[in-house]
Amino acid sequence: MERYIDIANAACEAAMRAGADCADVHLQQGASRAIDLELGEVKNVDARSYRSVSVRAFSRGGCGWASASKLDEADARAAGETAAALAKAADPDPDFRDLPVGGPLVEIEGLWDEAVAALSLSDLLGYVTPEIEAVRAVAPDAIIGGGSGTWGGGSVYVSSKGTCVTQRGSGVSCSISAAVRRGDDVGSYWDGDYGRRMSDFSPAGIGKRAAEESLRLLGSRTAPPGVFPVLFSKECGRNVLMPLIYSANAEDVQRKRTWVVGKQGEQVASQALTMIDDPFIPGGGGSSPADGEGVPRKKLTVIDRGVLTTYLHNSYTAGKAGVENTAHSTRGGISPTNCNPVIGDRTEAALLKAMGTGLYINSGGLAVNDTSGDFSQVVDTGYWVENGEIVYPVKETMISGTYIDFLRAIEALSSDPRVEPGSVSPAVLVGMIRVVAR
Repeated sequence: MERYIDIANAACEAAMRAGADCADVHLQQGASRAIDLELGEVKNVDARSYRSVSVRAFSRGGCGWASASKLDEADARAAGETAAALAKAADPDPDFRDLPVGGPLVEIEGLWDEAVAALSLSDLLGYVTPEIEAVRAVAPDAIIGGGSGTWGGGSVYVSSKGTCVTQRGSGVSCSISAAVRRGDDVGSYWDGDYGRRMSDFSPAGIGKRAAEESLRLLGSRTAPPGVFPVLFSKECGRNVLMPLIYSANAEDVQRKRTWVVGKQGEQVASQALTMIDDPFIPGGGGSSPADGEGVPRKKLTVIDRGVLTTYLHNSYTAGKAGVENTAHSTRGGISPTNCNPVIGDRTEAALLKAMGTGLYINSGGLAVNDTSGDFSQVVDTGYWVENGEIVYPVKETMISGTYIDFLRAIEALSSDPRVEPGSVSPAVLVGMIRVVAR
């Protein structure tokens, strides 16, 4: 890693010598391997390495970017000089304050596993093959897709403020989709598993479950139109809450392109919803000790019993707003880490009973319009429920409404979430949503 630090420092120093007011550099190197399936057979096999040096320089607030794909000091210096020249040619930005200064970092376990990084294409095939066989054992005529992949690598971040952060990461995934056709009737479902270390990765069973759920979705009927309670299963509960967190991006707020403008400190959801962004979860998919600008991460309650407590900031948006940086930079953008809801005190089965009559949605998410906050979503895998019991799968059915009304109508979150590395997904019961059927 010392060699890579030297290369990154060379690029940063070159940018400063070329006249930049400040500069930072991100260097990364690693490798990935992947297998893609089509019709139950291997369609693509991919193995590649990646390496790059990316330099960001500032002059009077104007920003210039340049990169190099070779990890040597000569190319790195050239990238630094180019970034500085572009920054000096860019229009000044009076809202830019300065690059941040780093600090002590928390060590997080489970972000790198040598065994994961060393997985071969043969190993990946060994994960998908039994799942393909499991699908065929349940539904011999199923159309099977999916794949498996792994990655491993390291990065260096340095800045002219003296910040230096090195990180290593790895990951492995496997997914299987199954689609079953009976005449004009089609049922389809997918399942998957992910881990940054081998101890968190266990894909066995995803093929069987995908096939069983696909068969369960046969015989679908149109749901009755109207306004009904909807229960989102723990397979997708977190998915329908995350648009709220992504909408709290301070850059979008400052540019007035999100529906949460002016809503910090306000009740945007029901008191049943609390969401915590925690970058320190061992082995978490979004865990890291520092953000993309080398700022130490922090645990943050973003939604507190329905109240939006903060926007997510990087150094630029925090400086522009005159508030504390929340350390959510991706060095060019803003993103949460592991943001999860606090679970409730009743099981998903209990919430289904309590719902009575309504719609049960088993996968997917919500496509929320970032600016207006409206949504209209096709229900791909859902069931009609009467008297707390599933009676039939639905087709040609949509849900629609305003996202803030959706959030304020949340009645409960289940106590038995689906847990993946860095992700906690309970079932979510929403009081009343408009159901549209053709």
